[in-house]
Amino acid sequence: MTVGALMLAIAATIVGSLFTLYTTARISRENGRTAARLVYSELIRNSASIAYYLRTGTWPQVQLDAPVWNQRGEAIAKIRKVGAFNTIYKGYAALEALAFLAKERADLGEERERILREELDALRAAIQMAGSTAKVGEQEIMTNLAPLQAGRRPGAELGAIPFGLFSSEPLIPSAILRHLAEGGTVLQQESARITIEAVPRAAPNQESTTSAPSLRRLIYDAHGNEWEGPNIVVRREGDAPTGDPAVDEVYDAIGTVCRFFWDVYGLDLQSYPGGMTAVVHFGDPFDNMFWDGEKLVVGNPSGVLLNRLSLALDAVGHELFHIVTQFEARFRFQNQSGSLCEAVADVFGTLAMQYHRGQQVTDASWLVGEGLLVDGLALRSLAAPGTAFDQDQQVAHMKNFVRTTEDHGGVHMNSGIAAHAFYLTALALGGHAWDPAGRIWLSAVHDKRLRPTSGFSAFAGCTVIAARRLYGDASPELAAITESWRAVGVRIPRAALDPAA
Repeated sequence: MTVGALMLAIAATIVGSLFTLYTTARISRENGRTAARLVYSELIRNSASIAYYLRTGTWPQVQLDAPVWNQRGEAIAKIRKVGAFNTIYKGYAALEALAFLAKERADLGEERERILREELDALRAAIQMAGSTAKVGEQEIMTNLAPLQAGRRPGAELGAIPFGLFSSEPLIPSAILRHLAEGGTVLQQESARITIEAVPRAAPNQESTTSAPSLRRLIYDAHGNEWEGPNIVVRREGDAPTGDPAVDEVYDAIGTVCRFFWDVYGLDLQSYPGGMTAVVHFGDPFDNMFWDGEKLVVGNPSGVLLNRLSLALDAVGHELFHIVTQFEARFRFQNQSGSLCEAVADVFGTLAMQYHRGQQVTDASWLVGEGLLVDGLALRSLAAPGTAFDQDQQVAHMKNFVRTTEDHGGVHMNSGIAAHAFYLTALALGGHAWDPAGRIWLSAVHDKRLRPTSGFSAFAGCTVIAARRLYGDASPELAAITESWRAVGVRIPRAALDPAA
């Protein structure tokens, strides 16, 4: 054999070996993804039982298919690092633990609730990891996680507050509460501490010509409880006032907010789950309110941090608008997308208040939660972010953007940038802020180009496109929107500026 023939033979052997290694690796990846898909499907199938239990208190008789994991776990271990394997394994184990706790261990009391929370977290993490490994689309994964995030604990008629992830941060940011807990009066420090400890760790664009839908409000009383029931129905739709200010004011505020969205935008909040339901007298004290993914929860204020929460129509509007961002934009409550979530909620809560009062742009205070703080003007200011109260850290321009690991990446501090852009738009257009400025923003919230992690720039582009579609290329609305984003330092994507967009 000549040297040339020998070299060709060696080269062919090497190429063949490399091809074999490549083919083996490719098959291994495919087998791993197939295994992950099967395990993902098994996790989803059984998590439906968990979701059913969380909502009803009844455990369906479903057997976990352990062989699926036993047969496929090795393939998953080969495709990714050990962390992925461990995460998925813990989630599969969590299914068994949750089934055991639901059926066998009702006597564990508070310890049982802690274990349930931890196992639910493990299950959610496993579903996300298995879905990612199997190349499942993010939207599908989030859809399958939703029943576990908004599940209702077993309890009395409504049950108690869900222990899954909140769909939004409570109205009063944790940074404010921490500030008061450290530097307030003795009473303020104690009330802030209690509230902090009680919080768990986690459209049509044209006016409707049809008659307004009948409201279906339902108000429950937590009687000072936090995570334990029973919560008793105290006022249903059509019932006479109860004489309890918290009950009656929240009942009226929900109706006012819902009528605003219907009258102005033809948007029925009742088309989303939970929009007509509220729990009052939560905690004793609890200086906050929040949307938990399926209902409005209003705390018992201490009187040393906050005044009556139920009086703040714009705060109720803020929380109820989280329904829209939860089911439409689906903003992730972190960093800029979380700041957008807060900004649009502030905007539409404020608009509901202005509409109720019949105010024009120049008549309104542009304050969110005006009068709620015992020591402070308001919670936030759209006109002048950073001036609502002492130590207000909100910013109004991208040059002052706050980068922090606190407050979910500074969602309440940086929300002032987008909220101030809306204020500037409304001021430039004059008249009533809810139309056209509010109509443009609501259209942008419904824009399918948005993603859960979209930031200010992407949302600004959607508002520009909405303004052009609704009012035209040469409209003052388009000019106002464009200039307002530039005034707060937010870059508008070039594609959105194209008239063909």
